[in-house]
Amino acid sequence: MYRIYFHLNGFLVLQYLRSKRDKRLYNSGDLKAFRYQNEDFPLIPKTVFYDFIYIAAVKNSFTADEIKEISGYDYFTDIEFNPAKSINTQARAAAMIRLLLDEYGELPDFSKEDFIQYHKEHIVYDTLI
Repeated sequence: MYRIYFHLNGFLVLQYLRSKRDKRLYNSGDLKAFRYQNEDFPLIPKTVFYDFIYIAAVKNSFTADEIKEISGYDYFTDIEFNPAKSINTQARAAAMIRLLLDEYGELPDFSKEDFIQYHKEHIVYDTLI
């Protein structure tokens, strides 16, 4: 996973896991996109990238039965989430999984574009920071 920053000479790509400590971050310009598996994700909708990777992690790590258990819950929370520092939350991704399961009966194999469109149609943005 990468963060992509605009730099005067073009794009500066920093590997995400190291980017928070990379000194180039402070003079590399504005964040332009996130890159995951050779695909660039837009910054708008604000949470679409992290929602995508959180859901992909569940889909790739849980069994079908474990994923279906999410349908048994109506409320989700992140113990470590701090809205003053972040807008991305695994709880929202879990709620999206519940929504997808209710609508499709499984987690669909969305392309990046299809996921972004679904996100735009089903996530309320005016409440996000």
